[in-house]
Amino acid sequence: MSGAALQTSNLWQRVCRELRPLLDEEKYNTYIQPLEARLSNGKLRLIAPNRFVRGWIESNCLDLLRQACEKSGAEPHVELLDRPLPRSGAAPAPAKPLPPLPGSRLSPHFTFDAFVTGPTSQVAYDAARHVAKHRAYNPLLIYGGVGLGKTHLMHAIGHQLLAGRQQLRVAYVHSDTFINDYLNALRKVRASYGRSGSDALVEQFKRSYRSVDTLLLDDVQFLAGKESSQEQFYHTLNALLQDGRQIVLTCDKLPREVAGLETRVISRLGSGLMVNIEPPDLETRAAIVLAKAEAAGALCPGEVAIFIAQHIFSSVRELEGAYRTVEAMSRFRGMPIDLPLARQALKNHVASVARRITLEEIQKLVANYFQVRPSDLRSPSRKRAIVRPRQMAMALAREYTDLSLPDIGEGFGGRDHTTVINAVRRIQELRGSDHNLNQQYKSLASILAQ
Repeated sequence: MSGAALQTSNLWQRVCRELRPLLDEEKYNTYIQPLEARLSNGKLRLIAPNRFVRGWIESNCLDLLRQACEKSGAEPHVELLDRPLPRSGAAPAPAKPLPPLPGSRLSPHFTFDAFVTGPTSQVAYDAARHVAKHRAYNPLLIYGGVGLGKTHLMHAIGHQLLAGRQQLRVAYVHSDTFINDYLNALRKVRASYGRSGSDALVEQFKRSYRSVDTLLLDDVQFLAGKESSQEQFYHTLNALLQDGRQIVLTCDKLPREVAGLETRVISRLGSGLMVNIEPPDLETRAAIVLAKAEAAGALCPGEVAIFIAQHIFSSVRELEGAYRTVEAMSRFRGMPIDLPLARQALKNHVASVARRITLEEIQKLVANYFQVRPSDLRSPSRKRAIVRPRQMAMALAREYTDLSLPDIGEGFGGRDHTTVINAVRRIQELRGSDHNLNQQYKSLASILAQ
């Protein structure tokens, strides 16, 4: 090692010793270790391996890096590039123009501020906020049923990343778009120019997708059964991950439950963090209705929000549609939104889906499912085999009936409302940590919603 190289190495080691205690190990290894240090005219020049590392440092620890340089006796001149500097005397290689971003624009309405959280979406929301701020858990996969907010969170991540950093290349792409882009690359030029032309267009496709800083890919399940598209998808993920680019994906279920997804794709999707979104509870559904009314500048009484929430169970999308129906009738008739108007606006929907679910029906269903007697749920028994089904029945009663907390408690052997509150909270906590219990709850809920 030359004297200059040794001097640079020693200086960079001193800077790293100053900086390392200020960052956690994951961030240090991801963003600081890959930096290449060079000394030029007494200034320490740092070269990042790619645009992702450069952007993170500029946004999160540039001041810390400069302070560490100053404490180590260097005048910091941080030059962060996504390619190595040319060697002395060599002409810099001309940079290829970046290809157009694939996909469509982010929805301006899908932001973190506009997302209403609840017990069934809090973990996914927190994970999305963390990824948007720190670029961690790579890839992040959000899974759950249709219309629950997966796409909303994905767009919100994109908006947060672009805030103040418009130079970032953030691409939101539906899986159908990815598939069509790849198939068009194969078809178009193959018809006109033959095999070599097709290869050139496929390379253009690859470069388009692999030049992004963040890829937001929606509805991964649509790749199932499409072998050639899955192969391109797999290699695209690998290329982006190896280059330190952020990937966020959504799926309607756990990847391993999607028939037709290749094992290697499932393994790659599971290498980061997978979080679930489930249908919102009653309180969250009502809060969503009120939030939509506020965003529209309308006054929606709480009793109307509760009424809508009591009759729409399956998705946020249907909940929004029901509120818009009520709002439209209010506007057309020049009448304020109230409960009679909401009943009139939604009468056909309510008549088709909202048979009255009784407490006795819930108790009978839960008792049969767990092979106990309905009377056991109303008894004072504290046996675990009885307590958990009783708590489950209380949580379902809170979700699928309009009974008050005291009325629910009365129906379970004269218990008070605090017992019901504790039961509901306990089931919510267990649903987030116990997969089997969560599946049990979802199975019971699906039967009640039929």
